[in-house]
Amino acid sequence: MDNDQRYSKLAKDKTFVTWGMIPVVGFFGLLVSLMIFI
Repeated sequence: MDNDQRYSKLAKDKTFVTWGMIPVVGFFGLLVSLMIFI
């Protein structure tokens, strides 16, 4: 039971990190394309 909870928390953390990275990557991509465009 304890092991299951730990795995669930790990999966939740991984999902949170993934969703946290998407805007950051998108922002940097926008920044780079702006620099190339200008």
